[in-house]
Amino acid sequence: MAREVVGVVQDILDKATEKGQEYVVLRIEGEGYFDWKNLAAQNQVKPGDKVRLRVSDGRFPRVYDLEKLGDAEFKTAQAQAPTVPPARTGSRDEFITRLSCARTASMALSVMDMPVKEKVKELFHLAEELEKWVKRVKEQDGQPDAHPVAKH
Repeated sequence: MAREVVGVVQDILDKATEKGQEYVVLRIEGEGYFDWKNLAAQNQVKPGDKVRLRVSDGRFPRVYDLEKLGDAEFKTAQAQAPTVPPARTGSRDEFITRLSCARTASMALSVMDMPVKEKVKELFHLAEELEKWVKRVKEQDGQPDAHPVAKH
């Protein structure tokens, strides 16, 4: 099944399989889209260009169609199509952080002796607290805390 992605190209990565087949990965909104037909080169796409892609679903979305857009076309297309997959919002790093916090919470709770329903409820609470801790910001300057170790 194909879906449409509209966004600004952040990066274009040249890749090759172990057998030497070349392909390109387009980074848009932190997600990678795999261009096996060399459509990016054919359309002279470079980082910063606005594009509309038709891609497959799945872990490695394949680019079936690529269209370079002007500013007016981009605004119209952006209003009509989601810029990130519906199942995942936010950046890839945010997604990985959230999963890591859930895994850490799960591991911490796995050794505790409590009913399953209570563990599940506590899992989400603990994961959210861990995520807040990971993303905390110094109150003085608004920058992430450079020293994550608790100060004594």
